[in-house]
Amino acid sequence: MRDKSGTCVDLAILYASVCEAVGIRTFLIVCPGHSFPVIYLPDGNLLPVECTSISGAAVGADQVSALSFDQAVEIGISEFSDLKIGLHYAIDVQDLQRKGVVSPELPRLEADILKRWGWHLPDELPAMDDEQKAVTPLSNFAAYSSQQQGLSFLYPEEWSIQEDEETIDVVHPQIHAWITMLRIWEDYDLEALLEEIEENLALQYSDFAVTSRTKVVINGIDTLRVDGQSISTEGIVLIHTVLFPYENNLAKAIVKSDVLKDQYAILSPILEYIFDSITLL
Repeated sequence: MRDKSGTCVDLAILYASVCEAVGIRTFLIVCPGHSFPVIYLPDGNLLPVECTSISGAAVGADQVSALSFDQAVEIGISEFSDLKIGLHYAIDVQDLQRKGVVSPELPRLEADILKRWGWHLPDELPAMDDEQKAVTPLSNFAAYSSQQQGLSFLYPEEWSIQEDEETIDVVHPQIHAWITMLRIWEDYDLEALLEEIEENLALQYSDFAVTSRTKVVINGIDTLRVDGQSISTEGIVLIHTVLFPYENNLAKAIVKSDVLKDQYAILSPILEYIFDSITLL
């Protein structure tokens, strides 16, 4: 940031750090002579970015000072596709942090240091309402395991855990966003349970509608995923996601999340990360 320059490693780490600061999970690819970040998009797709494209000369385009973002992604996709097994590392920083690997402490910088280095923010930033201002990007995850519920998962440390005899709730500390988990110990037909849950959601929320049903695999367990949305009496739109891990068409657990639609873009990477970490004990 000070010198407005960097190696591929410097720029990959910087880019990944900025993504992490706004709740977007990334990992770093390290291969012979090079490194670049890959971003997990909210829809589950991967987005490789060639950060050295900020210099045209660095990527063989001497005729331009810098490439566009779309061109940086195009190069990143090509590099990602060309990776060879055994000749690269995919470094999941959050996974390493959970295992106790920490970054070295850097000197504290003055509040106006970016301005002094010649970086200037736009004079006018998009206005945010109080609820949006309250959302703090979350990226430090802790492990939670419940033998009583037969579930384990990762969750943001700032979120609270509330457990009773039947359910586990993972709750955002500031806004309307939470995940409820329920382990099913008796045989319960998947389709019958799906119908019952959708009927309950329709009774609980106004204008509830299913937007998609998909089958996914989470930690080796077949899972039916149902996404939907509803509109409250105040006109607030909620996004709902329900997961049904199952075996032999028998449901093993229910995982349900609710979040405000205008916060979904910010929180969905975190929700997806929690979903992907769920394990049945």
